Amino acid sequence: MAPKNPHRRAGRRTARNNMDLSDQEADYRRANTSSEDEGDPDFDATTSTDLVHVDPAVTNFIDNAAQQIGNPHADGVALASAAIQQQCPQAALQLLAAATAKASIDTQQLQSQQDRTNQLSAHAVATADLASEGLCNSDVTYDNRYKRQNTINEQNDQCINALENRLARLEGLLSRVLTMLLNNNVDANHASHAFNTLLITGPN
Repeated sequence: MAPKNPHRRAGRRTARNNMDLSDQEADYRRANTSSEDEGDPDFDATTSTDLVHVDPAVTNFIDNAAQQIGNPHADGVALASAAIQQQCPQAALQLLAAATAKASIDTQQLQSQQDRTNQLSAHAVATADLASEGLCNSDVTYDNRYKRQNTINEQNDQCINALENRLARLEGLLSRVLTMLLNNNVDANHASHAFNTLLITGPN
């Protein structure tokens, strides 16, 4: 029986050793890679919340009103400001309706963004919890991330509250202006003062 080839046995040993080293390196990389680097394949921030659905007819109504005042990007405040300058009651009513619809849509979109931020925050908190359990190797990074997310949430809440308060005041103002228009009793000074309280200025 022919003796075994020692060179072949040595080659097989070398190959096995290389495979063992590769496995060890892979284990080391997995142990030293945080979930922030790897990401979570089950979480998709872009689809975590539904977008605000707006009736196309409402969108067209708002767009037409914006085109009417020569400002394609007009928001609710701009539309309301233009309404008070109208001489025709029907045109003023249309602009007031468009202003209310636009302000309502903007508020809903901001709320949707806040919901998405909250989901991102919950995901960040869950990841930070994993870090605290030793599944990640950078507790300080995740603590800072957690605090930073809380700060963002507080700022978003403040912005939403301010916008909701402003929208409520705008709706009340529009209601008073609408009543004056319907009664053909438009007091320009009173309306101007009311708009100034919301820092709304008419076109130059």
